[in-house]
Amino acid sequence: MGVVADGWQESSLAPFLGPGTDGHEEIELFGGPELLFGCRHMPAAGATTGVVICPPTLSDAEVNYHREVRVGRWLARAGVAAQRFHYRGTGHSDGNPGAISFAGLVDDARRAVDHLHDRCGIDRVGFLGTRVGALVAARM
Repeated sequence: MGVVADGWQESSLAPFLGPGTDGHEEIELFGGPELLFGCRHMPAAGATTGVVICPPTLSDAEVNYHREVRVGRWLARAGVAAQRFHYRGTGHSDGNPGAISFAGLVDDARRAVDHLHDRCGIDRVGFLGTRVGALVAARM
C-alpha cells in the first residue's frame, strides 16, 4: 500500500477514485499569440468529460498550486480529463502582469476550454476554482 503526497493511504481513496492507473500529464504552451502554460491530466483510457481548473492569482496561486496538481491527478484517475493553466501575465504564461483584468482571466479560461476540446474532443466540461478562480469558474 503506497502513500499519497498528503499522507492519505491510497486504499482510503479507492472508493472515490475507482480502479485503474493514474494516466499521464501533458505539459504545453497553447492559445497564442500570448501563450498560456498548461498541464492536462489525462486518464489512461481517455476521457469524454473534462474539468478546467481555474487557479487563483497572486500569493493564493502559490499556496494552491500543489492542491490543483493533486486534484488534477485524482480526476484523471477517476476517468476525467483535467486542464490546469496559468493566466496571461502569471506563472509560466506570456503576458504583462500589469495588464491582468477579470475579463482577461475569463478569456484565458475560455482558451483552456477550447484547448481541451481541440486536443481531446471533450465537449462536456465542468469548472473548478478557488478564490478569484471561483469567480472565473462561475462566469463560465
